[in-house]
Formats: sequence, structure tokens, C-alpha cells
Amino acid sequence: MEVHPAVESQRLDKWLKIVRLFKTRRMAAEACNKRLVKVNDVTSKPSKNIVVDDEIIIRLRGRYRSFKVLGISK
Repeated sequence: MEVHPAVESQRLDKWLKIVRLFKTRRMAAEACNKRLVKVNDVTSKPSKNIVVDDEIIIRLRGRYRSFKVLGISK
């Protein structure tokens, strides 16, 4: 994955797909719409722009997983 310093933010659903937490962008968007994804402890829509140092919490299969955004990819 190539990180570009010029890219400052990215849509949440796209980031979730790029880092392979979901197989497709549509699946990532559906998880957001079902309120399974939080950004900085706030339930977020798929169109939410995320930036470096945001904390993403996802509930998958009954467990919570926490991730920190270290970089944004193109």
C-alpha cells in the first residue's frame, strides 16, 4: 500500500475496503449503515471522511475490534 502525503482524508467505506476489513466497499457501507462502525466513538455513515490518527471501532461477529488510522492511501 502506497501512502501519499497529499491525500489528507478519505471516505470511511473506501478506507475499510482498502485495508481489507471488508471484502467489498458495499459490505463496508452496509456495516456503517447498520451502526456497526464508529469513528472516534461516534457512529458514522459510509461518507464520513477520516484522517490520520482517527480511531475506528468495528463490531464483527459479536466482538469489537479497534484500529488506528496510520495513513491514507490513494
